[in-house]
Amino acid sequence: MKAKTSRRERKTKKPQAIPSMVWDKDSYAHVSPGRYSAVATRVQGPEWVTAFGRWSILVEFELLSESVPVCAFYNLGTDPKQLYFGRKSKYVRDWTIANGEPPRRGDSLDPQVFLCGQVFELEVGDSLENPDQEQKRKTDDEAYSRVTKMISAVRPSLHSPNQEFKNQESRINQSNNQLINQSRTPSLNM
Repeated sequence: MKAKTSRRERKTKKPQAIPSMVWDKDSYAHVSPGRYSAVATRVQGPEWVTAFGRWSILVEFELLSESVPVCAFYNLGTDPKQLYFGRKSKYVRDWTIANGEPPRRGDSLDPQVFLCGQVFELEVGDSLENPDQEQKRKTDDEAYSRVTKMISAVRPSLHSPNQEFKNQESRINQSNNQLINQSRTPSLNM
């Protein structure tokens, strides 16, 4: 007869195999500091970041000249119960650039506004500070590039410069087709 196992023994059973410890996270890119044109490709958050004790949003941009992703990080307050962003905060400033105009009272400051196809002019610099570590400066291997300032955004135009030419060409084709069709129709005047 088998011996019965107690609940305590069943709860504390050790796994048969130890899971492998493999780093599966992407590393942040490192490019030369400077100005770059970029397109936003992804937004993450807002989410509470326990390690820093604050709300945060990440906006990932792809640098057009380098085809490399760099991120902008936005702090949205330290109160775990609610988000906070002031009128002069980096998030509101950059959201206004992405949106093309300042928010009005009652507007949602949804981070999806960064993903509307705008081409952003960004200042990119190195992240060298370790604010939560004893060693205040990151080593060269730990440093990565991040967006330090959003300068401008150009929204995609619904009316491209080639559109007028295409419209004129279309009108010419339509008028030619009308002339051809008129010449093929029998005349009713006798």
